[in-house]
Amino acid sequence: MGVLAIFALLALYGLHLFENGFCETTVVKSLTTQDQSVKATVYRREWGAAARTRTLVALSNAKVDGTKKGEVILTLSRLSEDASAIRLDWQTNRKLQVMYLKGADVEYSVTRTHGVEIEYMASYF
Repeated sequence: MGVLAIFALLALYGLHLFENGFCETTVVKSLTTQDQSVKATVYRREWGAAARTRTLVALSNAKVDGTKKGEVILTLSRLSEDASAIRLDWQTNRKLQVMYLKGADVEYSVTRTHGVEIEYMASYF
């Protein structure tokens, strides 16, 4: 059992080194609810030649860094344009609308988490 624990710890440490050493994270935009309780953050992760560049949307407490402590609700790849074209709209304090460019590959999405409902729209806007 001790060998498995050491192996798991080394694997986590290796992943941490890989993410911090090879991955570049750029915050594109963030938007907080009117009551200042939840923040949606759009950011890009560029891995160089190691993996495809992805654009992520995460929800977090409004006071923390959404790229580090946020829960990812949407992962997109193959955006034909800049990630800043993603639009966020808090319709209420518990309902977020996310609009992204048609043609992007949706790799992961959730429609409800921690009492927040998320609606997605692919558009040419």
